Amino acid sequence: MYPNDRLVPTVKLNYSAANGFQATKREGLFIKGPIPMSWLSSAAKLPGKGFHVALALFWLAGMKPQGKVKMTRQAQNLFNVSDDAYRDALPRLEEAGLIKVWRAPGQRAQVEIAHHITQATEPGP
Repeated sequence: MYPNDRLVPTVKLNYSAANGFQATKREGLFIKGPIPMSWLSSAAKLPGKGFHVALALFWLAGMKPQGKVKMTRQAQNLFNVSDDAYRDALPRLEEAGLIKVWRAPGQRAQVEIAHHITQATEPGP
């Protein structure tokens, strides 16, 4: 074993005669990518918990690739975002052009990630 072998990404494969080789399921939570670096960079420049809120919204959007998402308590707790920080960050993310927001009285705002909006409207090959 060479010293840098641990740096090489590996995937554990299981083999069964019926199914052949199959990768094991991922365990734990993750943010579905790719996340454009320009989007991340813009979010990182926002004050307060803007970056945390941006990542939480992208995490939620990754579970529902098309359409709008609403911030959940689970996402807020996972990304350590209070209600005040969320309400403060939402207009900043919108002004930065990272998200599009729909608001209805008495409900949490519905959010669509700007990256997903542009992807859906780009012409195909």
